[in-house]
Amino acid sequence: MNSMSMWSHLYWYLPRRSNVWAHLLTCCALVASLCCGSVAADDTADPKIVTNSIGMSFVQITIAAVSENEALAIASLKRRLAPRRSYYLGVHEVRQSDFKKVLGRNPSVFASSGKLRDRNEGVVTGGLPVDSVSWNDAVAFCEKLSSLPREQTAGRRYRLPSSNEWEYAARAGSSQTWCFGDDRRKLDEYAWFGFDRCDRRTHAVGGKKANGFGLYDMYGNVWEWCENADARETDTDSDTSVKPSRIIRGGGWMSEPRRCNSVYRQSDPPTVGDSDTGFRVVLEQ
Repeated sequence: MNSMSMWSHLYWYLPRRSNVWAHLLTCCALVASLCCGSVAADDTADPKIVTNSIGMSFVQITIAAVSENEALAIASLKRRLAPRRSYYLGVHEVRQSDFKKVLGRNPSVFASSGKLRDRNEGVVTGGLPVDSVSWNDAVAFCEKLSSLPREQTAGRRYRLPSSNEWEYAARAGSSQTWCFGDDRRKLDEYAWFGFDRCDRRTHAVGGKKANGFGLYDMYGNVWEWCENADARETDTDSDTSVKPSRIIRGGGWMSEPRRCNSVYRQSDPPTVGDSDTGFRVVLEQ
């Protein structure tokens, strides 16, 4: 006799003075289903977090309505992003292990077999952000990840963030230079930067404080590619065929503080992958 049959027999055998038995049977059915794996669990307990099939986590960034007397920097970003309403952005920069799982290779100079491996003695390199990645490489990663069977089944697609999406996420509601204000002395709490002060290398993602949106390493560690070709773009204008260079944001392990903030941006050719350049991705579903 299976467990559900047993409970059904008990239901008819014992007195039924209330709906207690109905609730009990429902609970037992749920437990049995969970044990058998027939009820799918959410990716995480928090509905704003999604974890994909290769273990990458994404947080939902919600674009609130512009409020009265809101700082111009935030209000302007909100207006440009308003049509999107929300998007999911990687909690971390793409790791070396993520990149290798998807594309089967690792271009990083800080990999265990990379050119600068001597700076990483004793370090588990899979948790470091992938570096030396061109814009073309980053796009190829997004396309390949989107094509994985489990991602297609879940209806998930990946791309690079626009420059405006990146900045809105980096600010995390702050209209100041950094997500934590204008006090540069606090940057050490949030970023790996400054060449010698970070041991002339990248560090494992998530090793510093997260910003108010729960995102790590938005400043420093590695520069992050954006999908846009023109730093002056509106969020709906991401035509990458017009100009050769693509925007990078956030600064890297070699950068000084003035480059590791929410505002600064520069651009590189899409074929170039420097030792301080990586990326994080947007999930659409």
